[in-house]
Amino acid sequence: MDTFEDPIVNEVREIRRQHAERYDYDLDKIVAALQAREQGVRDIVQPPPTKPSTTTLRQNL
Repeated sequence: MDTFEDPIVNEVREIRRQHAERYDYDLDKIVAALQAREQGVRDIVQPPPTKPSTTTLRQNL
């Protein structure tokens, strides 16, 4: 049985490998680098507001 090769998964794995290699595969260094990068990010994705349930709508009438 042949396995399916997904090019997107392969690309993500290669990027992860390169990132780990950059920090000598040291998990503490990798996490610190990601946390430092995260500090500069201002765009926070927020989920859309939830729709009120019909029960809530009836209570407000």
